[in-house]
Amino acid sequence: MEKKNQKRWVTCMGILLTALLFTAPCLAAEFTADMVMNTGGRVMHGKVFVKGHKFRQEMKAMGQKQIMILDSDKKTGWMVMPDARMYMPMPQFGMGNAAQADHKELEKKATKKYLGKEKINGYKCKKYRFVYKDSSGTKMTQWISTKLDYPIKMIIESPQGGMVRELKNIKETKLSNSLFTLPAGYQKMNIPGMSGTNQ
Repeated sequence: MEKKNQKRWVTCMGILLTALLFTAPCLAAEFTADMVMNTGGRVMHGKVFVKGHKFRQEMKAMGQKQIMILDSDKKTGWMVMPDARMYMPMPQFGMGNAAQADHKELEKKATKKYLGKEKINGYKCKKYRFVYKDSSGTKMTQWISTKLDYPIKMIIESPQGGMVRELKNIKETKLSNSLFTLPAGYQKMNIPGMSGTNQ
């Protein structure tokens, strides 16, 4: 793999992992939604698929379609590039970030404050504010749907910059398990120091 393509993979993965960091696992919800993410004035659009502990996110980065697939129950994760028919396993990144998004884990790392109830995009939500206990200065506000047990909107604030991520056009529907499996016939790609152990 050429260095240029490796750099593209790393950049794209960074964008997707930034989004994934703020994706909280849920137990029973099953839905699709349009995703809008604003990072430093750069607006990106994508699609999210959630089926219990399984998660799929599709978006375009650097002109190419990127797919992130996670199964927090099986502790597996991949970043898939359909245009190149390649994938990269990412258990260390995916599972670690998913764990950080879980409220029980968050409460170990940040102080939590309940801010009341609000309705976001048709869903009643409980609003929470998290202030991280480390020296990062990071603050996060979440609007978590009481029905889906899933964040409909999030705002991240840190000295390095901020991010707003929101789910719109949410449709509760049955989803095929095939959405959350690695496509057949794709070539595995490894980046030194960033590859995982998944197939």
